[in-house]
Amino acid sequence: MIMVGAAKRWRLKLGVSGRIFLISVAVCTLGIALTSGYGMYRAIDEFDRLGKASVDSAFRVFRDVLAQYGKDYRLVDGKMMIGDYTVTAEDTAATDRVTAATGAVMSILVGDTRVSTSLRFPDGKRQTGVKMADGPIKTAVLGEGKSYRGTSGTGAAVYYVAYEPIKDVNGKVIGAIGLGMLAKNFMEAVDVIVWQQGAIALGMLVLSGLVLWFALG
Repeated sequence: MIMVGAAKRWRLKLGVSGRIFLISVAVCTLGIALTSGYGMYRAIDEFDRLGKASVDSAFRVFRDVLAQYGKDYRLVDGKMMIGDYTVTAEDTAATDRVTAATGAVMSILVGDTRVSTSLRFPDGKRQTGVKMADGPIKTAVLGEGKSYRGTSGTGAAVYYVAYEPIKDVNGKVIGAIGLGMLAKNFMEAVDVIVWQQGAIALGMLVLSGLVLWFALG
């Protein structure tokens, strides 16, 4: 009863104009919040789509570069051969060329081990000799002989990735080619949009409040 009485006294003290003002501000706030939220959702979805499309585009470039060496892949004394070209850790021309052109990191794997790669450790050394971690990528690509598209990594090192198995003339999986593009390179643009939309939404809310305040006296 005390709370009900206090609410009635507050409404009488506030007056009709005050109540209209508060209700209008609340409606404006809700409308701006919904609009901004939807805009941010669409921005995240669009940049996610752009990241995946960029990976597919870079992968096509990678395949075209490797096709210049030949189309038949085989293992000779444990080494990957593409036509007459031998994949080695020392020769990174193919991976580095595509990285320079697309910004993606490239790897050629023999079995589950990176042999030629443009992917580096924080100290700058190439991640040659590193084995593919157990998980859905390894299962799909090396275990089932299927292509894989998705994400890999954690925190700031999340990548959009694409992998395809390497098969010899008999259809046996003997390795894989893969690439990755840092997701944060795309999501940083989303952060900028979020801050911009937040500033615009706050400005619109303040302006709407001032207009209502003066309109209602």
